[in-house]
Amino acid sequence: MADCCQDLNTGDMLPAPCLIPPEVAVKRTAREHDVLSLLLSGLSSRETAAKLHLSVSTVEGYRKQIYQKLGVKGGIKGVLALLSR
Repeated sequence: MADCCQDLNTGDMLPAPCLIPPEVAVKRTAREHDVLSLLLSGLSSRETAAKLHLSVSTVEGYRKQIYQKLGVKGGIKGVLALLSR
C-alpha cells in the first residue's frame, strides 16, 4: 500500500497519495492535512467525513479553512492548480 497516508489521529491508513509539497503542508493542521488528502484522492465530503469519523459540516469547515489558508478559490480544482505549479 505505497500510495497511502496514515491518519495522524487514528493510525488508519488512508487511500490518499502523499503528494502534497512540504511548503504547502506546513500551513495546515494534521486534521486539515487528512481532510485535504482524502478530498484530493477523489472522495466526497460525505465519504471523507465517514472515513475520518467527522460530520459532513465539520469536513466542509475544514475545506473552507484549507482554501483560505492556501488562498485558493474554486474548491478542489483551485487546490490542484496550486499544487501543479
